[in-house]
Amino acid sequence: MKILFLLGKIPPVVGGRENNAWNMALAFNRTHKVVVITNDNSQNPKGKTRKNIAGIEVYYLLDLLCKKKLSYFLYKYQAKKYIKLIKPDIIHAHIPGKISHLFRNFSIPKILTYGSGSIDLKGASVKSKIDHYRFKAPSISKYDLIITPGDRVKNNCVFFSGKNVKTIPNGLDTNVFTKGENDKKPNSCVYVGRMLDYKGVNSIIDISKQLDNYHFTFVGEGPLKDCYQNRNIEYIGLLNQNMLAKVYQKTKYFMFAGQEENFPNVGLEAMSCGCIVIAPEIGFSEYVVNGRNGFLVKDTKPESYIRIIKELENDKYKYSEIVNNAIHDAKKYSWKNITIKFETIYNEIIGK
Repeated sequence: MKILFLLGKIPPVVGGRENNAWNMALAFNRTHKVVVITNDNSQNPKGKTRKNIAGIEVYYLLDLLCKKKLSYFLYKYQAKKYIKLIKPDIIHAHIPGKISHLFRNFSIPKILTYGSGSIDLKGASVKSKIDHYRFKAPSISKYDLIITPGDRVKNNCVFFSGKNVKTIPNGLDTNVFTKGENDKKPNSCVYVGRMLDYKGVNSIIDISKQLDNYHFTFVGEGPLKDCYQNRNIEYIGLLNQNMLAKVYQKTKYFMFAGQEENFPNVGLEAMSCGCIVIAPEIGFSEYVVNGRNGFLVKDTKPESYIRIIKELENDKYKYSEIVNNAIHDAKKYSWKNITIKFETIYNEIIGK
């Protein structure tokens, strides 16, 4: 089977959705032929149309005219050229937007992953509304199947689009995200995500102020990255997966306080490394079973997080039990298991 992945961005260092899609491409490429098309040229300074990255052919949509008004028409021409060249059995767009819109009318089986965000535009900015009606909505209407990793966005997609929507969880590279051989650093916490207010960064900062004998590591990029200079805070920016796994492996607690997540991979990665997740129910309840393999908080007040940490510090048996359960439960999201689910869907859509 030849599978065409449409990606907005590609590694080495990108966000959670892009990393998930790229890792899925690597996993499928072991048993099938995967080709990637992207309009991300940040890793393509010489303006090549094609590269081989980790055994995957990557084709670039190039804006040779460097004019926004004309770039879309140039992309469209290149899209047609690449489809004739690649001849895919199925197209899988991993983000709704300009790139999924470009390929919406090809008479090839198509799947669109809607990983985050909402189709409900209530309270959305003018830019978001324009983006939705110009690119996202036409994509959703033309693709044969919509996939979401979690039920929160699935229910939203069904209600607002009326499309056939299925849920398949994100995958996890269990060869990278392992417990590791080193002991955890005492009194250690980590936040992984964009440094934005709606991600709950300010709430984690408030917790760090009250747990001043704990070391807090922040991993991610964003406008809030330079706003905090507390002595117990370390900011280390974006990391690739191997480096991120090392951070999880030496840290006891993973904290998150954002209230708009949809099956966030960061929690799964932390669990797989034996780093206990403490996070809100939204998004994290897809795989965290409260009190078994992590903890779900009903609010993001510092007291909710601090109480859990103090209880675990006073109960070493409970701490070890949660860690072991987390590592065990994360394994079912290995790419070996998740690709089987997608392969079944691909074959159904193709008609095999």
